[in-house]
Amino acid sequence: LLAGAVGLRNARAGRGPEGGRAPADLLVYTGYEPAEWTERQERALAGADAVVTGRFRVAEPTRLVWRGSANQRIRPRTALGAVRYAPHLEREATGARLQAVVTPGAGAGRGMGLRLYGVPLRGELARAERALRGTGVSLRDASWRP
Repeated sequence: LLAGAVGLRNARAGRGPEGGRAPADLLVYTGYEPAEWTERQERALAGADAVVTGRFRVAEPTRLVWRGSANQRIRPRTALGAVRYAPHLEREATGARLQAVVTPGAGAGRGMGLRLYGVPLRGELARAERALRGTGVSLRDASWRP
């Protein structure tokens, strides 16, 4: 778990209703099974409304939303998490699994920056990279490359 107990607690404290909107929920990807969590990790997850458990396994693709491999599970941990995530426990993704966000002034040379969000199927990132390269966009510092 990368998030410390303090960071998650602070995130939870700062997410109250704003402008009549419902509060944000916190979904945390752990990379571990619950039986593997240390006491410290369990404390860190106390502020999470739901967690996605299990390591990513490239050989076990899935079409289930918010999971990268078939072994991963969404586990609601709070009442808000149950309300928000119960309908999605077995739901398959439809439509685009990647969202592109362009951010002015965020690039290495302070030009345009591009972030891709989502849980893509096998090969989707490579296809996206090829398509971008075909339009003259080159990617640097890709987080999905080792």
